[in-house]
Amino acid sequence: MERVRFANSLNSTFQPAASLQGILRMNGFFLRSCFVFAFLLGSCWPMTAIAEAITGKSKAPKFDFQSVCDVAEQRLLTPLNRRVYDLPCELVGLDYDSWRYIAYQVHSAIWRYDGLPYQVETGHRGYLFLHRVQLNEVNQGLAEELPFDPKAFEYRGWLNGFRFPRTLGHSGWKLVGKFNDERREAAKLGKEVFGREVASFLGSSYFRVLGSKHVYGSSARGLAIDCAMTHAEEFPLFTEYWFERPSKDAKQFRCWALLESERVVGAYQFDITPDINTTMDVRAKLYVRGKIGKLGLAPITSMWMWGGGTAPAEGDKRPEVHDADGLLIYGSDNSRLWRPLSRPSIPIVNHYSVPGLSAFGLVQRNRDAKRYGDSEALYHRRPTIIIEPKKAWPAGGVELLRLPAPHEGIDNVGAFYLLKDPPQEGESLEVEYRIHLCDDDKTFVPKTISTASHEHPRRARFVESNVCEVEPGVWQINLRAECKHTALGEMEESKLNADLIVLWNEFGRIVAQSVTKSPKGVEVSIRLQLEPDQASELLFRLRNGDDDLTEMWSYRCEPSSQLAREEST
Repeated sequence: MERVRFANSLNSTFQPAASLQGILRMNGFFLRSCFVFAFLLGSCWPMTAIAEAITGKSKAPKFDFQSVCDVAEQRLLTPLNRRVYDLPCELVGLDYDSWRYIAYQVHSAIWRYDGLPYQVETGHRGYLFLHRVQLNEVNQGLAEELPFDPKAFEYRGWLNGFRFPRTLGHSGWKLVGKFNDERREAAKLGKEVFGREVASFLGSSYFRVLGSKHVYGSSARGLAIDCAMTHAEEFPLFTEYWFERPSKDAKQFRCWALLESERVVGAYQFDITPDINTTMDVRAKLYVRGKIGKLGLAPITSMWMWGGGTAPAEGDKRPEVHDADGLLIYGSDNSRLWRPLSRPSIPIVNHYSVPGLSAFGLVQRNRDAKRYGDSEALYHRRPTIIIEPKKAWPAGGVELLRLPAPHEGIDNVGAFYLLKDPPQEGESLEVEYRIHLCDDDKTFVPKTISTASHEHPRRARFVESNVCEVEPGVWQINLRAECKHTALGEMEESKLNADLIVLWNEFGRIVAQSVTKSPKGVEVSIRLQLEPDQASELLFRLRNGDDDLTEMWSYRCEPSSQLAREEST
């Protein structure tokens, strides 16, 4: 009787049969359903599975970060082939000027006419960007490849008339969208805001992102493998991307990427929130398939040519030329270190051990347009890039690489978090971090540092650093600390003196020093005598008793005769 009542609860028109023959004449569909129910209940299946078995409907697949991890695990078995054998000869030898003959037609952008806040423009292969990149759209959980379309490009100059096959593939992509701060302002005024370029993913694992007031400058990368070693660096490639179709009111854009190199395969998720200070949340899982010497997380690449005591190139009247003017490191113990950049005559690597990393970045502190004198390059509008781990990273430190460079078109500065013990073959590592694109670090405080505590924000920043070798072995250091809303600025001028100076150096002695207050802040002057032809690492701060009045300032005095070597601080 229980079985009958269960059946009646499913089909109110069912009447119990009086004989076996009557049972056999029952509705076939209902009978099959009963058997399915009995089997599933006996197997302790969940009710969702029971419902799917009856209706024939299954839960729609959902593409997410785990989907990319699954692809990465499959690619572990396939070695990366960097050979470019499918590129037409017309595209292989393109120089920069010829590559610019290929122009993207903006009306071909993905989602161009769908009324969405974001669009994707695809990149053409050629010049430096030879490797094929696959692009996919994710719509309602389903991924579909976006094929290359030669009609999306205009071929000009001597390339006019060429039509490349649809199998050519893409080189990368750029995101065009609406910045949230401009959307808020437009809403107040009842106006419409138009999309502008937000980010670009082009070449190896490089990508660049903008705030609403910025122009392109420093770049980020997916990963650094064996950077600054005696053998060649291994540059991973983003070989495939997936774009999630945004909603009409989306304020954030999500995409995924597959990273591949000879020794690492990785799955990445990027959540980009365009604003006056754009943020990008990154989630990455790395699978190692070979022995690794050095593994650098969240690499940043930048350019520094002159400024801060280094004279301009002959005939160039611009006082400063750089995308960033210093390396910034926050420790979880409330420490803050500022390392002004410079351009060495030989490759130099500096390593900064960090017991617990709160954040690091390459910062453009000087935002005064007059200091650059360049109305085209707009160096005062280059974004600061700060990396902030969302969860604690394994033990390690920040590494700074500086290279010689003949002109400003070459990136010659790199910074990344170097793992003390990188994962080895057969192991994996998952990390999460946020990338901040902002003007400078003036208002930035890592989440690991309590904003209720005034200790960290009240330490003065060094906003100007001029260092030069005035004669062989004699170095002049002039610094200016910004003192507004800091303990240093509140000190009585009579108490500002050289006794506040705490300087550590390896091979030199202080010849003269002074601390004075000026309308722009507190000025520090130090003259240092070093041993002949000897480089020296400097650490400096102003300290009143047990209280740090400034952040830690770090610099390396490098005579031109100094050989390349690694130094640890």
